[in-house]
Amino acid sequence: MFPLIPLILLQGVYLWTICPTVYLGDSGELIAAAFSLGIPHPSGYPIYSIIGRLFCLIPFGSVAFRVNLMSSVFAVGAIWIIYSIVHRIASSKIAAFVGAFYLAFVPVFWTQTVAAEVYALHAFFVALLIRVILWWDETREFYRLLVLAFVTGLSFGNHLQTAMLAPAVMFIVVSGHRKSLFNIKRFIFLTLFLGVALSVYLYLPIRTAVGAAIHWGDPDTLERFLAHVTARSHRSTYVFTIGPWESMLRAKEAATFLWSQFGIMMVISMWGWLKLGSWRWRGFFLLLIVFDMFYTVFLNVISMEITPFGLPSLIALSILCGTGVWDILSRLNGNLTIGYGTKRAIRASCFAVPFILMFLNLDLCNQSRNYIGYEHAVNMF
Repeated sequence: MFPLIPLILLQGVYLWTICPTVYLGDSGELIAAAFSLGIPHPSGYPIYSIIGRLFCLIPFGSVAFRVNLMSSVFAVGAIWIIYSIVHRIASSKIAAFVGAFYLAFVPVFWTQTVAAEVYALHAFFVALLIRVILWWDETREFYRLLVLAFVTGLSFGNHLQTAMLAPAVMFIVVSGHRKSLFNIKRFIFLTLFLGVALSVYLYLPIRTAVGAAIHWGDPDTLERFLAHVTARSHRSTYVFTIGPWESMLRAKEAATFLWSQFGIMMVISMWGWLKLGSWRWRGFFLLLIVFDMFYTVFLNVISMEITPFGLPSLIALSILCGTGVWDILSRLNGNLTIGYGTKRAIRASCFAVPFILMFLNLDLCNQSRNYIGYEHAVNMF
């Protein structure tokens, strides 16, 4: 079930296209925060900064390259988890490969693997949360739910968009075993495990107190800590700041963006959603996409061309795409009018789909010659 060689090749592609120095946007700030164990802009991203510091210890390449490398490693991790999810649902290596590795070369995902940003790690946590909730649903043992609570807290330590997964996760848990949440003793244990993971945010006042080189917002008092962690300053700028007409236009933009990224494979994803064996899991993926779009439309005003907020939706679509491929191949195998050779050719052609997307998007996503950050620094001095 572990696609070792494809994952190694995927990591090679990401290394081939990675930016060798500081990229655009928040890249420079996040690299500096990781290197100095500092505090970047709200919500502080403690998990990112801590793990980023570990990557800074790699004994080759520039510091910027090392933190950029972190994005590619966690992106590959996300693809591996998505592969395991589809394989678990569909029991098909071909379907799992197509679903997971198609996402690997979708432009908005690929561009998050070449530079220092929080979204590759966020994609990893989203995929991991889906895998853990699927794992829990197989037996519904309580200790697995405790693992889910802990992973959820860690995911919050990287990005607050994790909150948009809550309705989908709650739906699966309540519809599968409501006593897991409505039992006082169990609820206390779940809260405890979530709280332990969330304690990573104590990194913010600790690093501020010791004089970290970057300490955005000085979150060493309770008021400033809560303001930073909850991104209060961002909420006043982004959250629910557009009217009904603008919201409709942004919703259209978000839907168009998803189609532009996933293309015709979205049709197979829709088919895969219809063919999911469980109404509960159809509800899960629907809620995940709906609330991710809610976050994208109403809680932000950033242009869809430069934001990867739709990544959770694309992860859901990739899983559903794999499910759709599995159903199509199953029907193909059961069709006695189609020859064995034709069936083999069709199955083999499925493996080519992600590679076709890779070649189509290579020039767009390749940042291996992007030295803008270095050139800018040289020109300054």
